[in-house]
Amino acid sequence: MLEEDNLISEQRRAREEVINLTRLAQIRSDEKDQKARDLMNMQHKRERTIEELKEEKLTLQNSEKKHRHMLV
Repeated sequence: MLEEDNLISEQRRAREEVINLTRLAQIRSDEKDQKARDLMNMQHKRERTIEELKEEKLTLQNSEKKHRHMLV
């Protein structure tokens, strides 16, 4: 009887450990997915910022050309 109780307790602990390890694996997977999404968002933001800077540079160049033509 005692041996059977010990085996049942050991089985319960093993089951709990499997459940905890499964949860931990899911958490790690979720964190990895979140990091990938964050990286993608930052890359898109960087690309948008670069495009905005290019547009501003062109606008500034056009304004400078107009200003020079007005001075002539």
